[in-house]
Amino acid sequence: MEKKESQGIKPKKGLPRLMELAMTQKAPMVGGMILSALATIASFLPYLAIYLIIQEIVGAYPDFDALDVPKVMGFGGLALGGVLLNVLLYTASVALSHIAAYGTLYQCKINYVSHITKLPLGYHLKMGSGRLRKIMDDNIESLEGFIAHDLPNMISAFVAPVVMLVLVFAVDWRFGLAAFVGIIFSFLIYGVTSGGDKTKKLMEDYQTSLEDMSNASVEYIRGIAVVKAFRQTAFSFKQLYDSIKNYTKTVIPYSLSQELMTAALSAALNGIYLFLIPVGIWIGSSTNDYPAFAASFIFYLIFVPVIASVLMKMIYASVNAMQVGNAVERFDQILAEPEIPETNTSQKPSAYDVVYDHVTFSYAEGDTASAPQTESSQAPKEKSTSTGAPQSVSSAETQKKCTATEAMQSISSAEPKKKILATEALQSVSFTAPQGKITAIVGPSGGGKSTIASLLPRFYDVEQGAIRIGGTDIRDMSIGDLMDTVSFVFQDNFLFKQSILENIRMGRPGATEEEVVAAAKAARCHEFITELPQGYQTVFGKNQVKLSGGQIQRIAIARTIVKNAPVLVLDEATSFSDPENEHFIQQALLELVKGKTVIMIAHRLSTVRNADQILVVDHGRIVQSGVHDELVSKEGRYQDLWSNYTKALTWKFSAGREA
Repeated sequence: MEKKESQGIKPKKGLPRLMELAMTQKAPMVGGMILSALATIASFLPYLAIYLIIQEIVGAYPDFDALDVPKVMGFGGLALGGVLLNVLLYTASVALSHIAAYGTLYQCKINYVSHITKLPLGYHLKMGSGRLRKIMDDNIESLEGFIAHDLPNMISAFVAPVVMLVLVFAVDWRFGLAAFVGIIFSFLIYGVTSGGDKTKKLMEDYQTSLEDMSNASVEYIRGIAVVKAFRQTAFSFKQLYDSIKNYTKTVIPYSLSQELMTAALSAALNGIYLFLIPVGIWIGSSTNDYPAFAASFIFYLIFVPVIASVLMKMIYASVNAMQVGNAVERFDQILAEPEIPETNTSQKPSAYDVVYDHVTFSYAEGDTASAPQTESSQAPKEKSTSTGAPQSVSSAETQKKCTATEAMQSISSAEPKKKILATEALQSVSFTAPQGKITAIVGPSGGGKSTIASLLPRFYDVEQGAIRIGGTDIRDMSIGDLMDTVSFVFQDNFLFKQSILENIRMGRPGATEEEVVAAAKAARCHEFITELPQGYQTVFGKNQVKLSGGQIQRIAIARTIVKNAPVLVLDEATSFSDPENEHFIQQALLELVKGKTVIMIAHRLSTVRNADQILVVDHGRIVQSGVHDELVSKEGRYQDLWSNYTKALTWKFSAGREA
């Protein structure tokens, strides 16, 4: 889609875009459409047979002994054959369209997942996992129903009126014209009640509100521990409460608009009798061939409900196509988002020293959660006095709910909606992390530490300046080569619902089981893994298999040891650990950092005392650098941080007051 836009070709939307996606599986899709059209033609054979039977009966009236029974039975056979042929052709059509649907669905999901992994981290934080999940699970999934069912029905719906009009005009053009006038009148009524662009806007608003509610629901569920601790309800959490109200506000007018259109069209189509009966009276009063007139009139009176059914089927197919087209438009919007630029000819570094050369970076406007989670104060927090709770809640209760809501927002990864000005996180930051040495970065919360770390693996791209590894600009390296060069141990790690072995092997998919076990031993996690029900084959999260935060951290370190990248970024790797786990993690880290270029983000200053270089970051600038003994002995930001840190270590409660 991006290539089309760059070449000046307007991207397709609506039905043309849906057909483009359906035709990714061209052979089964075209076959299914042809069979659907043939099935539709076959479905009209019984009605033709009915007309011929009526004609025979009326022609023989009142002397039924003169009725040609074999001929009537033959027409009955034609009707039965038409029904059977319709069933067989339609079944074959649906089978082929399902093959096409699942193939298209697979390709779309692969393209979607592949694309979002190449988007900047800030985009994920801005969009929120709920909205991205909804597009993956609902919007893309809606293609299956459209291609497998709606598209064959749509072909049928558009072939059927053509066959129907041929049939109604062939039997008696006068009745056919009356029926045609009734159809035109029905669609005029439909056009008046459809609302045009207004209805499309209602549909877009409905889709947006549904995505917002999905996003807020995911955030709410993720914070369920805080919800229970503070005795919250869904309606006391502002973002979810507001999204539910907005969804209600959009879904009702959207649903009513659909009901109005459907009811008006259905009533008009079923009222085609009002056009046929006057014409029938007029023809009948002046006809010379009464049996032929009677046969035609009876046939049209029987056939009118079929006209309504066929045309309603066409309308439903069109409406479904519009709904799915709107859903696919959201999917295309994600695909249109620019990926992190990647070079076609990757350069590999010859050494592994890391240089930040006058790096400046700002979080984009509106990305209130663009900063990494460890840098939570980087984006200004919303100072709200209202949680969106119902007005009947007392002020004291509201204050309590506000506290809980803020707590939920602080632990959630979904983004607030409030827009802010661009946040300048780093200002002309320059330093060198020597190869094989440990460079520690410390500073107050929100100072820019984690932002520095996030720029190295290109979670974001620098605005000004450059980052080089071994003299090679990281933008001149392919993403694959960069990821092979840099490992990242996060503050809050994630294990997938698969075996412990595969979770560790994720660092290097080709690693042998022996290499995984060796890495686990080095990370000090082999012992507790072997105590799990199936050892390394135990699936994390299955059958109530849980691990502590420190154990998960050690598995993440084992994953990084298996990867064995020459450059390592540690983003406060011991922050969530109890003393025993911290001891094991520190031992694991000693194994991990051997011979590597290490950039360590630290809040616990005790962990950086032996670093080869300490950089003090404040307000997006490096304000001090040196080793621990040097920095703590002279006045400056590091001395203040160390003083506060040591005071915090000795702080305790004593008889209701600080001691």
